[in-house]
Amino acid sequence: MDTINNGIRFLNSSIDACTDYIKENAIQLFIIGALLYYLKNRKQQDKGYTLSQSRGATAAAATTNTCSSSASTNNNDNTTKRSSRNADLMAVRERQQQLANQRALEAAKLRKEKQEQEKERKNHVAKKKTKTKGDVLGGGGGGSTGGTCAYNPMQPSTGHSNGYRPARRTTGGG
Repeated sequence: MDTINNGIRFLNSSIDACTDYIKENAIQLFIIGALLYYLKNRKQQDKGYTLSQSRGATAAAATTNTCSSSASTNNNDNTTKRSSRNADLMAVRERQQQLANQRALEAAKLRKEKQEQEKERKNHVAKKKTKTKGDVLGGGGGGSTGGTCAYNPMQPSTGHSNGYRPARRTTGGG
């Protein structure tokens, strides 16, 4: 039992020592962590992208870099490696643009076909509709007055009768 208590006491004292150290040096630890994070991300950015097409060229450039002894040759190889990588990236971007253009053309064709189908459908629906007799203005049938339209004072020209027409006004001169 004594050994377990000693082990727990040791763990507690080491945890207390770590927390005290972190409390005393929090700013320095934060700065070191931020610096390490920055360096790690910068290292990943320097690697660049490896394309499946450019792996052979990259491997050949890496082999010549290890074999070269002068700094100017090494710098020249890096330049060619970058230019080949840039050319590969441009080729990939060009291919992606071609695919996007092709998809846009296909989508435009499909959209145009759908619009034509919708137009045809609407035309067929309009052609199938027949005029119904009944409540059509000026039409006969369907009314409660035995087939004739009743006089509507708000729309005097809708009935078969002339409705109310005031006498024609004449000027007093003749």
